[in-house]
Amino acid sequence: MKNPEVSVIIPAYNEAQSIGRLVTKIKTLFPAFEIIVVNDGSTDDTADKAASFGQAIRLIRKSNGGTSAARNMGILCSTGRYIAFLDADDLWKPEKLRLQVALLEKSGLKWVYADGYSFSSDTEKILSRFGSVSRLRNGDIFAPLFLYNFIPSGTPLITRS
Repeated sequence: MKNPEVSVIIPAYNEAQSIGRLVTKIKTLFPAFEIIVVNDGSTDDTADKAASFGQAIRLIRKSNGGTSAARNMGILCSTGRYIAFLDADDLWKPEKLRLQVALLEKSGLKWVYADGYSFSSDTEKILSRFGSVSRLRNGDIFAPLFLYNFIPSGTPLITRS
């Protein structure tokens, strides 16, 4: 894919049960985006399930190093103008990336994040909202972020630069 707007990076370790559903949903909602699945040394058939999508995704295989190492590998292999992270057992609301891209382009900000929800993996029913536990912030968030990571991992959209 040439110059995708967003590179969606999905670290996956033993996520054979969820990776197919997730990639199918993401490809349906965001067909023009680059999807990178980083198989982080899974011992199940996560890589095979991801590979079954063929050219629809980029599959990167690496030895197990943890989620952060997998995300970093995904960033190195990505080509999108923006970088988004999505864990293999998470989902996004359909409007999430569209709204965040529009905000970045309108505001000139370098990255944005959103609130997140805990949900049932069986029914996708929302169970709770992260913002009810940890206060969302805006403006200069460096100092409070340094003390406590209040950003749900699947919510940032970051300008490549």
